[in-house]
Amino acid sequence: MVACVVTFLAGVLMLILSKGRRRRGGILALGSVGVFLAALIATDFPGADRVAQRAGFESLSDQQAATAAGITDPREWKAKRLEIEAAAAAEAAERLAAEREQAAAAEADRKKAEEALRAQQAKEAEDRRNGVHCLNPSDGSHLEFIRAVKARLRDPDAFQHLETRVIDLDEAGRNIVGMAFRMRDRRSGEMVVGSALGAFSNETCSLLTVEFRE
Repeated sequence: MVACVVTFLAGVLMLILSKGRRRRGGILALGSVGVFLAALIATDFPGADRVAQRAGFESLSDQQAATAAGITDPREWKAKRLEIEAAAAAEAAERLAAEREQAAAAEADRKKAEEALRAQQAKEAEDRRNGVHCLNPSDGSHLEFIRAVKARLRDPDAFQHLETRVIDLDEAGRNIVGMAFRMRDRRSGEMVVGSALGAFSNETCSLLTVEFRE
């Protein structure tokens, strides 16, 4: 502010005392006035808040906000401002509630996904233990076990697979398996139900033993 005054005075002296420097002095004087006015505006003019407060507003910025809203009565503006602030607070509360609800829903979805993953992993582990990975997905049979049983039948073409069930997994890593099937009886020639027991490697799925007699 002091620098603006000094510059202004210097410009005035140049206008008065030096003909050759009048143009420059005029520029300095006008420029200093402009800077001075800008400084006053930037500081909202000394005492402007007090003037606004005497008019019934909280501050100059409060009065300016009222003017922007088209209101000149400080009491009317106070009621309007409280209404605006209440609406803003309500909107903020609604937004916060919505954010919390979204966060809760996201957390519930995350937990649900984790539970589903754990259930899937548990099922896969159980299926692995039961040798499901070694069985035919279409009918649950063990193809090598079927071939071994059919090789022992007098009429292998009459073989009809009914069910294959994995009974257990022993300490040696072998799945004990039982199979029910239809076959042609060698005496009567009629179709009868037969059964066989076997074991296969849980790791390689290779058939290890077969117990069956026609």
